[in-house]
Amino acid sequence: MKVLRMGFTFLTASVIALGFQTGAFAATEKVPAPSNHQVKKATNYQEESSRYDLPLSVQEEIDVLLAKQEKGLSSIKADGRTYVILSFGPRPSSGYTFDIEQFTQWGSDIYITTHETPPADGQIINFPITNPITVLSIEGEQDLNFYWSAH
Repeated sequence: MKVLRMGFTFLTASVIALGFQTGAFAATEKVPAPSNHQVKKATNYQEESSRYDLPLSVQEEIDVLLAKQEKGLSSIKADGRTYVILSFGPRPSSGYTFDIEQFTQWGSDIYITTHETPPADGQIINFPITNPITVLSIEGEQDLNFYWSAH
């Protein structure tokens, strides 16, 4: 399990919705069941640490997600990589961390599961509302469907 520390902190406020699929931003309660013969673990993803080292199109998509002020997922193909942007939605303060529990590929579908950990008791935090963003990237500009569940 990889612990992601939120590198981007932005002021925002909105409603939190759960479970998104790329493009539509429509909530999904049922995720298509993969068939066992298609299972392929996606091990070549990486967490991008600096927004300003990302391609301009990815930076612009981050701005779009932040303007929506809600939880969301988007993907962009640029510079030989496929970028997955996870916007966790508004949080009442800084100090939240997110673990990637699952990042698995079945054919052209990628399933991402994250786990949220709130700030620890006594941890020094900032109180403005924040909207944590995480950007993951996958080698190659691929046509993929992304499904994300958070808990």
